[in-house]
Amino acid sequence: MITECTHEVDAKKDITTIISKPSQQIRVIYRVQNSFLPTQSLNPAMVISNSDPLNQGHIQVRFDWQMHNITEWIRVMTRDAGGGDKVSTNRGFMSIPEVGDQVMVGFQHQLPDRPFVMGSMFHGKVGGGGGAGNNIKSISGKSGNVICLNDGAGIEIKDKNGNHVTLSGDGDVTTEVSNNNTEKIGVNRTINVGTNNTINIGSKDGGGANAVLKMDSAGNVSITCDKEIKFKTGSSSITLYEDGCIDIEGLNISIKGTKSVCNSSDGEVHIKGSGSAEALFKGTTKITGSQVDIN
Repeated sequence: MITECTHEVDAKKDITTIISKPSQQIRVIYRVQNSFLPTQSLNPAMVISNSDPLNQGHIQVRFDWQMHNITEWIRVMTRDAGGGDKVSTNRGFMSIPEVGDQVMVGFQHQLPDRPFVMGSMFHGKVGGGGGAGNNIKSISGKSGNVICLNDGAGIEIKDKNGNHVTLSGDGDVTTEVSNNNTEKIGVNRTINVGTNNTINIGSKDGGGANAVLKMDSAGNVSITCDKEIKFKTGSSSITLYEDGCIDIEGLNISIKGTKSVCNSSDGEVHIKGSGSAEALFKGTTKITGSQVDIN
C-alpha cells in the first residue's frame, strides 16, 4: 500500500518522485522535457528596512500583494560592484535605497525564492524629471548634498549647509563656503592669474569695512584696509595707522638712496636720539633756516 508520494522539481527540471510504503521508500529521478517550474516576473515593492545586520547592503521589502509580511534580506543591484587589493569593500557605485522608497524587484532564474532589487522607481510624489529639455542629471542624498549636471548651464556641487561650487558653463567658477575653508598642500602651490587678483577680507562680497589686496598683470600691488597695516619680522616692524601715522621700528634702521634722499614735511621735523649724532658728507654742507640755533 502506498502511503505517500512526493514530487520535487529542481532548477535543471529534474523531477524526483519519492514513493513511500509502510516498509520501504522508493526514489525515482527522471526529466520531463516540457515541464514548467514556478516562475516570477518583475514586481514593484516598498523598502521596509535597510539596516542589514550583516552590513552587506541588503534590504527588506514588501510587495504590493503582501499585507503584513516582508521579504528576507535581499541583494541590491548596482552598475558596478566588487572589491580589490586597494578597496576591499564597496568598490564601484554604492547607493542603498532608503526606507519608503519604491523599488523594482527581479528574480534570479525567474525563481520566486531568489529575489533581488534591480533599481529604484520615481513616482508621482517624488519625481521631478529632468527639467526643460531634459538637461538635468543629478545625484542627491537625503541630507541635501547634491551633485547637479545641467547641460543647459553648468555643474553645481552643494552640501546640506549651502556650501557650493558652481561651474557656470561659460568659463566662470564660484565657490561659497559658509564657515571655514582649509587647504592642505604637500609640496608646492602655484597660482597663475591672467589679469587681476583681488582678496577681500572682513565683509561679504567686499562691501563695508574690510581689507583688500589687489594685484594686476601690469605689476601693480595695492593693499587697502580700514584700520591698520603692519609688516613685521623679528624685532623690526612698519605699522600704518588709520589716522595717518606711520611707525618704523628696528634695532638698526638704514635709509639709502642711490641718487638722493629727501625728507620733507609741511609741519615740524624732529630728529631725536639718546646717544651721539654724526653727519658725514663728502660735498658742501649747507644748513639754512629763518633762524638756526646750534647748541
